Amino acid sequence: TVQLRHTDLPRWRGEPVCGKTLLLWCEQGYGDSIQFVRYAKVLAEMGANLIVEAQDENIAALLARAVGVSQVLIRGNRFSGIDYQAPLLSLPTILGNIPCPPVYLNLHEDEVSGWKKMLGAEDKLKVGIAWAGRPTHDDDRNRSIHSCCLEPLAECGNIQFIDLQFGSAKKICRPELLDLKDSVKNFVDSASLIAGLDLVISVDSAPAHLAGALNVPVWILLAYSPDWRWLLEREDTMWYESARLFRQERAFVWDDVIAKVVSELKKLAMQKKC
Repeated sequence: TVQLRHTDLPRWRGEPVCGKTLLLWCEQGYGDSIQFVRYAKVLAEMGANLIVEAQDENIAALLARAVGVSQVLIRGNRFSGIDYQAPLLSLPTILGNIPCPPVYLNLHEDEVSGWKKMLGAEDKLKVGIAWAGRPTHDDDRNRSIHSCCLEPLAECGNIQFIDLQFGSAKKICRPELLDLKDSVKNFVDSASLIAGLDLVISVDSAPAHLAGALNVPVWILLAYSPDWRWLLEREDTMWYESARLFRQERAFVWDDVIAKVVSELKKLAMQKKC
């Protein structure tokens, strides 16, 4: 359940915004904020001055990199001069399916290159993995994968796997993962690390959205009954040009999904080797 905030300010419902200051507030999870901050570019092009209210400092610096955002505040900070407010996830309803840029988060080249130097052998495919979302999520039992299900990935040769599991999920033993998390301080670091990878494999959580927002190839592992944004019976998505969807064929059974991922990953690794 989303708690409504800023009800003392006029709710934006599509009125002209040229010359107006619009507060966009992040009402749900990190991944949702990363996905829907894309609309900042559209609103800025309509003439709005955009202030984003982030959940916390962990993601604030990243949202400040979004195209069209003028200022980012941390939830709880005071502000003034707002003409309208809107929760981020209301924007698709108001604005519709407006084409957005394939990359809408701005990273500095030196930030990305610094992480690339830490990734290891140049001749291997660099693949980041995230297998679980936030455990307090209402649908986490449906979307997250037990780490033991990922063991078949160890069959794939010529790959450097990178640990993108920044939450509390227990670390897997196989496949062997390069763990750089001690150097990751916030979402700008996470994004810069992901920007240097060849591929991200992730459940429906923040790393998947980061990869999509940066146009990094991402394979998103979806439950049989997925979140509304992924629709049904398709491998592509209107949200991210670089995404490919791998769906469960049976509820709560990930074996077929992982088997397909392994098959496709072996093909990619062979191409890299050649």
